[in-house]
Amino acid sequence: PELLPKNPAEPVAKEPVVDPVAASAVAALRAMGFAHDEALLAAIVANNGSDIVASVLELSALSEMETLLSDLEAMGFEDAARNRSALVKSRGDVRAAVRELVKSQATADAPASA
Repeated sequence: PELLPKNPAEPVAKEPVVDPVAASAVAALRAMGFAHDEALLAAIVANNGSDIVASVLELSALSEMETLLSDLEAMGFEDAARNRSALVKSRGDVRAAVRELVKSQATADAPASA
């Protein structure tokens, strides 16, 4: 296989970096029956590191976040997965979740620099 791109302006494709501790924690949560999407599990593991108990408690609290998710939806944030991830990242702080959602939307909407 060719390692260098044919066009020097093209970046070389890189394999995603996988943290073995995080991957192991996500696998353990899945083995316990948590069937949430990968991004959500990754965000929870990022919050708690290798502390599986803390991750389980955070996942269990998600059912209590339904009201907060409804609030975010009422504010116009319609992507449930992104809303859930923002709430997890902010540990249930709606203001911080809104800041995260606005920031990530602004980044996504920004034109690519040439």
